[in-house]
Amino acid sequence: SLGKLIVGLKLVDMEMNKLSVERSLRRNLKVYLKGMYLGLPLLVLIGYGTAHSDVKERGITSWDEETDSRVIEQGYHPLRAVLAGAIALGFYVIDRLLATMPA
Repeated sequence: SLGKLIVGLKLVDMEMNKLSVERSLRRNLKVYLKGMYLGLPLLVLIGYGTAHSDVKERGITSWDEETDSRVIEQGYHPLRAVLAGAIALGFYVIDRLLATMPA
């Protein structure tokens, strides 16, 4: 995803190969159902807490374990920091512009 690209993360299988589209979509569905509880406000916090505990205790989330995948760090690159800053600044500018528009 764009977010993983910006922060330098990569989704791979257990042999460090790129995930197939099918496996990636299956993993995303599991994250949405098990990690984000369909985006329901209070349940999202529970999902994030559970995922954090899983990673601390076992080193892997349940959805990564079920799809034989994992997220790895690609390392720091200055261009990523610049890109992340530019995106944040862009959102700020858009927010300010929208705030000045009449309702």
